[in-house]
Amino acid sequence: MENKCKVVIADDEELICSLMKKIILWEELNLTLAGIAHNGSDLYEIVKSERPDIVITDICMPEIDGLELIKRVKYDDIPCKFIIVSGYRQFEYAHNALKYNVEDYILKPIDAKELNDAIRRIKNEMERFKTTDANKKTIANTQRNSKVLKKIFMSRLIWEMDESFFNVEKIEEEYGISFKKGLYQAVCFKIDITKKTENFDENFGSIQKKIINIFETRFMPVCSQILIDVETNKILMGLNYPNSESSSINIKFSDYFDYLMNIMDLFMGLSITMGIGKAYQEVKQLKQSVGEAYKAIDCRIVEGTNKIIFWNKIESSEKMYEVLENKNWIPQIKKDIEILDIGNFVYNIKRIFRLPKNPYNCLKMLEECRLVQGIFFEYYRNAAKDIDNEDFIRKQINFNMEYATNISELEKGVVEPMADAMRFLAAYLEKINKKPIRMAIHYIEKNYSSPIGLEEVAGVVDLNPVYFSNIFKKETGENFTDYLANYRMEVAKDLLKNSSKNINEIAQETGYEDSRYFSKVFKKIVGIKPTEYRKIYG
Repeated sequence: MENKCKVVIADDEELICSLMKKIILWEELNLTLAGIAHNGSDLYEIVKSERPDIVITDICMPEIDGLELIKRVKYDDIPCKFIIVSGYRQFEYAHNALKYNVEDYILKPIDAKELNDAIRRIKNEMERFKTTDANKKTIANTQRNSKVLKKIFMSRLIWEMDESFFNVEKIEEEYGISFKKGLYQAVCFKIDITKKTENFDENFGSIQKKIINIFETRFMPVCSQILIDVETNKILMGLNYPNSESSSINIKFSDYFDYLMNIMDLFMGLSITMGIGKAYQEVKQLKQSVGEAYKAIDCRIVEGTNKIIFWNKIESSEKMYEVLENKNWIPQIKKDIEILDIGNFVYNIKRIFRLPKNPYNCLKMLEECRLVQGIFFEYYRNAAKDIDNEDFIRKQINFNMEYATNISELEKGVVEPMADAMRFLAAYLEKINKKPIRMAIHYIEKNYSSPIGLEEVAGVVDLNPVYFSNIFKKETGENFTDYLANYRMEVAKDLLKNSSKNINEIAQETGYEDSRYFSKVFKKIVGIKPTEYRKIYG
């Protein structure tokens, strides 16, 4: 007969211990009670003497609290599994317990199904590994390979799969995924940082594990397949379930999310959003549902976090309409970036965020932000060849866009890093571009008698003509055309005073083929005709 699994329960309230003793399915799960404790010291002694398989304990206990107890047991290398029970809705308790790799944590008031599901999950996991070493490796490898293949399938589904991949038999052969006739739907969970907390990467890992465990427990009974792909702050799930569940699945989503919100109360400074794509009849349409789930998540910027967002409700909204149809602002943005006009750039890009706040406009805002980002970095990469910080700025903007939970955060997260980068680049270029301007002036002094132009001189100093024109004016106080004309007129005045050359010869020598045009320019700049100038000063 199989040995019973030994369980110890502990809480400083006797009624809680009595409740747990009553609701645990001892016979069904083949468990035996190895002891009850009402303080940490007694619990520690029971664990050392009985060496139970599972310990269910409150976090806050007299004498030795639950966290210190876990730490001691782990240090003593006693191989028992912990389930934490807590009435504390505070991040520190949950996070500290999770640091010691507890198996699960459950909020008070204790739900009988959740507690028994947690015990069953731990017990099944323990039993799977009560085999020979060879079998352990085989089972572990099989499970790991299955998860890896499913993750690969989900990743390819997002990024590269076309219709040729969506053959049910081929998917089962290549990925070991057995889809059944029914519906295909994607669900995405997004965790956001609403307030900075320490070690939030660890928090994500802990929460993701809990989200997945509860989801699988609640949805596997009605799903043929649950495929999971975990990112840093997102969990994507692909579901395959019978048509008969279509009317109840949304209710299950809502019930699940209500429970999930209770769990999130443990993690101060974090919020969660559940985006749900539409359900489709064909496996190839799962890709479409994935895209919809992601778009639903993006809509939290106007819809708010800590809620479920159904794409079918967004899509059918009467408020959907096109925005920024006139793309004339794009050339202006390009010009602002090229000439580093930071004030005008900020003014123009902020127009994106002044649109009516509805989900559809939110998606268009994100699209326009990515477009501006592409324009910006195309220029930045060329202008800042000697500055190795493009990757840092790009990651900063992407991070800000990823974690923005409202329009104000999105605007700040996109505009400020680009404006700061433009200021940095302007200062850098101002410093290094004094030499090119000196080179340009020297070139003008040597070649003023030839028909030179802005593009030619910009090419000589290896600068973009628009940018060259801008910095030339900044450095000299004049635009290029005026500077060249004024310089030529200074040469002409000297020749009129100190040589016997006629007006036509002087015009030719200062770069003008037409002496009449030369005289017109001379009078405009000097105020009198060349002949009059010679009479006065010659």
